[in-house]
Amino acid sequence: MASMQSALPARKVWVGALAGAVTGIVVYIVRAASGTSIPGEISAEITTVLTFIVSYLVPPAADDQIVS
Repeated sequence: MASMQSALPARKVWVGALAGAVTGIVVYIVRAASGTSIPGEISAEITTVLTFIVSYLVPPAADDQIVS
């Protein structure tokens, strides 16, 4: 199994976390701008799905020092 030589988060991790945070901000802006209410459950699911997709697609950086 692959592991990392350092405890620093891999690029995949921080980009996925950033995607989740940005999704939350976008949902808030849509709700505030349109006056439409988005249920919390739907907001959480959108955040989860987009975070997964972004984390899956982003490759590890060369300096992540992943060893197998």
